[in-house]
Amino acid sequence: MVRETFRCPWRFPTLSSCENVFFFLLPQAFPKRSPRPPRTLMSTIKSFGKTILALEVAAFVGLYAFYRKTNRDPEFRFLLATRPGGHEVLELYYQLGETLNPELKIRESDIRLWREQGKIN
Repeated sequence: MVRETFRCPWRFPTLSSCENVFFFLLPQAFPKRSPRPPRTLMSTIKSFGKTILALEVAAFVGLYAFYRKTNRDPEFRFLLATRPGGHEVLELYYQLGETLNPELKIRESDIRLWREQGKIN
């Protein structure tokens, strides 16, 4: 039985088939990487610290956005007052406001506004 040889369309002087071309080019396209060194305790602590710092920054940004919305929008404060669990958060907001500046009377102004709008009796 005579085996037919397939001639590669590319002209490489030392290669006779397309399969050899791919095996010749494959190591150059994907060089071997050196093995990753094992993690040390210090690198693990650094990685953990960066994660904790990122979580703290994200929590701070989220809480600041929530405080800003609560501080500027009386409709949102009414929504908090009527939702389960929101009353406790609103109470903390009022306590913080009374502690920082007792002359603002945020709670009383909200109650007055809600009575004028007919939301409460």
